[in-house]
Amino acid sequence: MCETKIFVNREEAIPEAARVRFDGNKIIVSDLLGEETIIENAIIEEIDFLGHTIKITRK
Repeated sequence: MCETKIFVNREEAIPEAARVRFDGNKIIVSDLLGEETIIENAIIEEIDFLGHTIKITRK
């Protein structure tokens, strides 16, 4: 599997994200079981495909 670690403001927030989508100013992250975490007022700073990480910063 290719799960991704999500970091919010440099702290690991979601260890095994399977899906990331956008809804306005919200980033919605789902894990393999379909449980969602909503991160509001945030932007994606970096996506590292080889390292399996996404870095998000809250505005």
